[in-house]
Formats: sequence, C-alpha cells, structure tokens
Amino acid sequence: AKEYDYTLTHYNEFEFFYRVVRPDGRTIWIRELAEPITGANGRPVQMIGTIQDVTSQKQIEEALRQSEARLRGFMDHAPLLISLKDPQERYQLVNRELVEFLGVAEDTIVGRTVFDVFPRHIAERLSEDDRSVLADGKVISREFSETETYSRYSEVSVTKFPIRDAEGRIVGVGGITLDISERKRAEQALRGSESRLRSFMHNAPVGMIIKSTDLRFLMANPFVARAYNKPETAFLGHRTSDLTLSEGARDIEDLERMVVETGKATSREVFFADHTASP
Repeated sequence: AKEYDYTLTHYNEFEFFYRVVRPDGRTIWIRELAEPITGANGRPVQMIGTIQDVTSQKQIEEALRQSEARLRGFMDHAPLLISLKDPQERYQLVNRELVEFLGVAEDTIVGRTVFDVFPRHIAERLSEDDRSVLADGKVISREFSETETYSRYSEVSVTKFPIRDAEGRIVGVGGITLDISERKRAEQALRGSESRLRSFMHNAPVGMIIKSTDLRFLMANPFVARAYNKPETAFLGHRTSDLTLSEGARDIEDLERMVVETGKATSREVFFADHTASP
C-alpha cells in the first residue's frame, strides 16, 4: 500500500516538486533533486537523488503571492498614481492608474527610470526627490503645477517615502501622486470670491460685518472700524459686547441670535449712545 498519495505539480530536467497528502490529511511539499549517472557510452544508467521537505518554503511562497495579490488589488483600485522604485530609481511596480495616465503598456515602464517616461523637466524634479529619500530616509511631500503639460494631474500633491527591508535598510522609494486640480480650482475660485467680497465691503458707504454663529466678528469693514475708533483687526474673534458697554450692543446681539435661530433676515433700529455712527 502506498504511504502517500501525491501529484506531480512541476518539474524540470533534474528537479521535481510533489504535493503530498499524508494519511492524516495534512498536505506537505516534497522537493526531489535527481542527477543521472552515465555509463561508458555516455548514456544514463541510473539516477541518484535527494528528497527534501519544503513545506515551509512553499507556505512562505504562497503567503508572499497572497500578499502581492492584496497589494496589487489595493494599488490598482486606488484613484492615485502609485509606484515603487529600486535604489537605482528604476520602476519595479506601478499601478493601473499610472499606466493609464501615461498611456503606455506596463512593461514599457517597469525597469526604466523617470527620464524614460516623463518630460525631462519633470523627471529631474522627481529624480531629485527620489535621491533625497534614498540618502536621508525621510518622507517628502510637495505640490506641483504642470498645467501646460497635462490635462489630468495638472495640479498634483506628490509624496515620496523610503521602502525598508526587515533590517531597516532602505531598499527602494515609494511614490504616491494625488490629483488636486479640482481643489486648486476651488481654492482659486474661493480667493476670487473673497477678494470681491472684501472689495465690496471695503468700499461700501455703510457699516458691514460678517459674524460666526456664536456672534463673533469674522470681518468688519472700515465704516464699522471708524465708528468704534478701532482698527479692523481688533474686531476679529470678539463679540459686539466685548467692544462697547452701550445698551446697543445687547440689542445687536439679541437681533443676531434671532437670525441664527430662525435663519431669517430681520431688522431693527438700534441706538448706540457712545457712538456717532451706528454699525
């Protein structure tokens, strides 16, 4: 009776791997190395070999495959440009987003450097950060603008970080690039809107203020500043009652609370006995 059931899963001329199921149901891996012994005529007359239990090695290899599959799945579904380079700055791993962004096959990127896949002025900047990470082992984050070069990823946030082995040695450079074009456009629109608002308030011939929901000044125009005889910056973060003891301050804040609570515009005449102009 056979002691093991086995299946030949892979072989070459002198090496065989068997997956063996033991009687107790446990599966092990066996590696057989064979060497032919030739006769006087040069033909093999017998084989000698060794058999080794390589179950642990196979388990590690399987765990590595699963780990690589998880990493690949994560990278390929991330809406970011992700790459891994070796100490010579050659691409070892790139994700699907980077391949699609560059519009080339993955095998035309792997094994090459940034100078092979990016315009030189961009490649020089990326390479400089790669070298810095390899030398210092520190994380680098920068924002770049390439609006004249790309339509996608025209405004980017790039993070470079060291890849270390189990002993802590730097063995590569990781890179993550985030498209921040929409954020930059929103920031620019916000700056434009804020500029228009400040210009409007600054030139208005009446008092204008903006407050938070807890009734603290966020903005006050020059008309209000003159009424209180204070610089505009003196209002920021304060309530009206912090700036004057007039009963008008209490009336103003009652009115403001009503607006916050109801969400509706309202108006009322307020008298400030200690000011010649009313904010």
